[in-house]
Amino acid sequence: MTTNFVTFYLIIVLITGPFFQFLPMPPESLLWDEILLAKILNQAPTIFLLGYLLFQVKKVKQYGIFMLLMAFLTSCIISEIYYYFVSPETLLYFSVGHNLLTYLILILLLLKVISFKETKDAVILPATIVSIFIALGFSFSAFSIYQEYFFSQPIIFLMLISFIISATLIVFLSFFTEKPFQRNWYEIVIGLFLLVLVDIYTYSCFFVFNAPPTLLYTIGKILFSAGILLLVDGILRKKIKENSLLHAL
Repeated sequence: MTTNFVTFYLIIVLITGPFFQFLPMPPESLLWDEILLAKILNQAPTIFLLGYLLFQVKKVKQYGIFMLLMAFLTSCIISEIYYYFVSPETLLYFSVGHNLLTYLILILLLLKVISFKETKDAVILPATIVSIFIALGFSFSAFSIYQEYFFSQPIIFLMLISFIISATLIVFLSFFTEKPFQRNWYEIVIGLFLLVLVDIYTYSCFFVFNAPPTLLYTIGKILFSAGILLLVDGILRKKIKENSLLHAL
């Protein structure tokens, strides 16, 4: 990605963020066109990255990588749609199912770009330490989820625990996607860490503190937007570099 694109992307993130800081509550007080504007603004960085991805498709021959990246970014937008079409009784199922789908796409994406041959034993220790940190971050939520859903709604319990395990696995796998301590490696690792960090905050608010995640659309939005930017750039840079070397040979 060029410096101009990254600058423009960050400007979009910073411009759309303050809107949600002063969003009238409850949201029901907004008109339909105002709600539509809020949805577009909330997903503006993701939509911008989708457009960027379409322009880069000819530079990489491994279309499976691009399809998974596009599927991941598209899944990030799905939450803006189904929220208005499902009943409150099934909203939790849809939300957790959507989170699982998004992380499943990420796992498939990481498995496609992962390269254990290029990694060193030195990354095993930091990968384990960071994964333990992620697991500890979710541990309080997991305990509350167990107390609330294990006996009453076992399906939801299994879905939520599966999501937590997937989040930890994603962070662990990210350490093996590139040669250690290279730019691409840092981008992918930090990008995925930021995405999971936002989920730790969100799950802690819902299941531990029983409070709405008020920072999700401001600070959380900035962290998430930075995370997907780093992830997309890290993977594209890796694949474009690989194809350039193949053409040179």
